[in-house]
Amino acid sequence: TLWCSFIQARWQNDMHLKLSKLAMMCKDLNDESAKRKEQVNSAKGDLELVREERNALTSKLDILNARVELYEKQEAENVEIRRVLRENDNETLSMADCAIKERDEIIDDLTTRLQQALTTLEEERGSR
Repeated sequence: TLWCSFIQARWQNDMHLKLSKLAMMCKDLNDESAKRKEQVNSAKGDLELVREERNALTSKLDILNARVELYEKQEAENVEIRRVLRENDNETLSMADCAIKERDEIIDDLTTRLQQALTTLEEERGSR
């Protein structure tokens, strides 16, 4: 019985040591778990900040894309307006050239008639 008591005491002592080690391991695991939980919460916060920044950048990108589209549309309109103005300028210049030619022809015709009239008058004066 003494031997049994000794074995039982030893077993209890061994079990007490093993339970102490297990308790220490559990404490370490709990501490490690708390650290990991802090890291996860920090990572979630960082992720949320990155998402907010991404969303803000996406909004800015959408705005910039809309501006670029508007500028491209305005540029296309400006090109078309320039083309129409050039065509109108060419048309106007052609019309002005035609009017000038017509005026010059009338002036030449009137000059010729005036010259004939002067010649006729001089002849009539000379024959008197």
